[in-house]
Amino acid sequence: MDRTKLYVYVWGILVAFTIIEVLTLLAPLTHTVIIAAVITVASVKAIAVVSIYQHLKDEPTSVKMFPLTLLILLIVFLLLALLIAMPNMMVQ
Repeated sequence: MDRTKLYVYVWGILVAFTIIEVLTLLAPLTHTVIIAAVITVASVKAIAVVSIYQHLKDEPTSVKMFPLTLLILLIVFLLLALLIAMPNMMVQ
């Protein structure tokens, strides 16, 4: 696939995920579900940006795993913080 077509394709996917994030924020869901959904979608977008725009997909596996491991740890810590804060979020 031509680089320009690839970048436009990924840009379209990022725009679609941004629309999903906005629709999630507008949906009548609990704060916990909204936060979890937005974190998940943002993580998918971050992986797409890192792998395509920063050319990480062409690197050796050891180089790829370092930022992805940090991203996974970030998600885990954010979800743990969300679970700890959940009793406080029940009161609206």
